Amino acid sequence: GDVDGAIAAARQALREDAGHRPAAELLVDLVFTEGRYGEAAAALEGMIEAGTADAATYHRLGLSYAAMDRLDEAQKALEEATRRDSTNAQAFNNLAAVYARGANMGASIAALERVVALDSTYVMALYNLGRAYTDNAELERGEAMLRRAAHLDPRHVGVHYALGKILNDLGRYGEASQMLSAALALEDRSASSHFELAKA
Repeated sequence: GDVDGAIAAARQALREDAGHRPAAELLVDLVFTEGRYGEAAAALEGMIEAGTADAATYHRLGLSYAAMDRLDEAQKALEEATRRDSTNAQAFNNLAAVYARGANMGASIAALERVVALDSTYVMALYNLGRAYTDNAELERGEAMLRRAAHLDPRHVGVHYALGKILNDLGRYGEASQMLSAALALEDRSASSHFELAKA
């Protein structure tokens, strides 16, 4: 009801003025949130044609294309976003994910290294970089990234699991066991808290 009405109003504003950036941004936000990625991409492409695009426009366009598995177009849009704003760690992180989905691990690692250089506290980038190094048989570098991520977010179950796997692969079984036990304990607590919430 209300969402459809807001979408219709934004479209009407754009019919009256194709360069009306606030209406275009509202339309993109609404349709993207609804999972209507094709419509979001079309609205973002309209912003580019109208000359009102910025780095954020290309970033959102890349996310829209990625959500539709149009990886070549997602990559081009995200590369343009990072070219226009070379300090946007989130755009580089999303570009790394698109590279990884396209099996370009070298480019994915380079983008993740850029993210970590921009924001050394970006836990998901540290986690993804640690896993990428591990997949690339660089276990010590993977361990270093995952230890940084674990230090920053000691409750991140995935970090503990990945770190436990690396330690196991390195033959450090005692440390691996401790890390995997910590991951299981975190996971159990998480499940318990979800159960308690469900009972409430």
